[in-house]
Amino acid sequence: MSIRPSIKPILPEQVQSLQKIMRNTYLDHYQYLWEDQGEHYIGQLTQLSVLQKNLADPNQAFYFSYNNEGEIAGFMKLFLDSPVPEDSRQNAACLDKIYLMANATGQGLGKQLMEKGFAQARALGRQWMWLRVMESSEEIQEFYRRAGFEITSTADLNLQYMKPEYRKIHTMVKEL
Repeated sequence: MSIRPSIKPILPEQVQSLQKIMRNTYLDHYQYLWEDQGEHYIGQLTQLSVLQKNLADPNQAFYFSYNNEGEIAGFMKLFLDSPVPEDSRQNAACLDKIYLMANATGQGLGKQLMEKGFAQARALGRQWMWLRVMESSEEIQEFYRRAGFEITSTADLNLQYMKPEYRKIHTMVKEL
């Protein structure tokens, strides 16, 4: 019997699985941004106390993406009520993270997660979805453009250990 890819909410008791997949997926794709290969940044994001607090926050929603073998292939994090920054669009949700394992990209799993995020935002009556994407991540920007997102602003990140040449980040917005 074949298992199909699926998306399931992340439960509080899965916090260690979330910690592991966050770390692995981030480091699969973004080590190049950092003087320390992202260790400080991802270490801050993946502290168990931080993740437990995030999972308990009713404004945040987390989902695992499972591949054809039933293994966790990635995850998504949403902020369900999050106005677009530096913008007049208030009735919005934020697609904060879609991270997939390097061997899971190109299989439609990211698109499935994104569609799940759109559906959840629409069900809450949100008019807009927004996200941030690194300027250096051109393939990921194109993925979001194909889904209808447009760049609305660019900012500089001032994060410890981030290489200066990679500090630009775009805000992209899509009307739902």
